[in-house]
Amino acid sequence: MTNIENNQLDLRAVNEIIAQNIEKIYDHLSIEHKVFPNRVTSVCPVHGGIKDTSLCVFTEGDTKVGNIICWTHHCESDIGRGAINLICYLMKLNIRDAV
Repeated sequence: MTNIENNQLDLRAVNEIIAQNIEKIYDHLSIEHKVFPNRVTSVCPVHGGIKDTSLCVFTEGDTKVGNIICWTHHCESDIGRGAINLICYLMKLNIRDAV
């Protein structure tokens, strides 16, 4: 997950780990969600949506694992497209602290 030579995190790997554990994270944060074969959906906490499939965290399949998308307002344009960005937003952390 880290590149020892230049001490950099592999954010792609971090996003994948978060996506693969998003159900546990949502449970811990008391966020209601629905599980589908390749994604987990919830209301979008960024724009305060009410539709329970607004925000998708992709967990497997052809779409890049760890990507998020808000189908209603495309809030990923504001916070970032990775699951780590969602965690940072939800927990009010910077990326380093979230990792």
